[in-house]
Amino acid sequence: MKIKVIQWFCICYLLGANLTANAQQLRETTASMSQGSNNALVMDLEYADPEKVLDEFEKYVEDFKAKAKKKKGEIFADNAQVKSIGGNNTIDVYARAEKGENKTVLTVWFDLGGAYLSSKSHGEKYVAADKWLKDFAKRIVKKGVEDELKAEEKKLEVLTDEQKTLVRDKEKLDRSIVDGEKDIKEMEAKIAQAKQNIEKSKQEIITNLDKQKVKTTDVEKQKEVVKKVEAKLKGL
Repeated sequence: MKIKVIQWFCICYLLGANLTANAQQLRETTASMSQGSNNALVMDLEYADPEKVLDEFEKYVEDFKAKAKKKKGEIFADNAQVKSIGGNNTIDVYARAEKGENKTVLTVWFDLGGAYLSSKSHGEKYVAADKWLKDFAKRIVKKGVEDELKAEEKKLEVLTDEQKTLVRDKEKLDRSIVDGEKDIKEMEAKIAQAKQNIEKSKQEIITNLDKQKVKTTDVEKQKEVVKKVEAKLKGL
């Protein structure tokens, strides 16, 4: 059973790697957010839930010392310490996740302090932000596989419990069969003994009837003797 789980996990891992690869295609656009219309990076996360993506993104930016809060479907991460992007300066990160067809569209804005990150103006930082978001995509895929693994392990646990119940039920049925067969043998022995008793009684009845005939004859003879004695008595 453990081997099957490991095999299944490997398949999920490969699937997750494929989903991560699909999520690597980031695109740059100008999008509206709480601070106006600004340059942003957009990433598609296949088969992901927008709410869960935002929750994970909030945890992700908090790993970089940011103070994150969610308002009206938008994450605002204040003073994130992402050195690969901001160097020694902190940056503000905004994010919104929207549901697409079999995917979540994640839009992220990087406020570098007076300017929003763009490939045109911030070449190296843009490359770093690209990698930073791809790392997040891997985290999302990993989290999704972990959640799926937990769900499948729960199903396995339920099925294992059901299997154990079936095994116990079979053991009870086996014992019931053994007890039943024992009862049948005891009943068969009693039936056989009862048949012997019946045959013995039948033979004893035949003997009894024969004896009754003899006794009846003896009784009749004795009656005649009694009559003769009575007659003799009367004649005295």
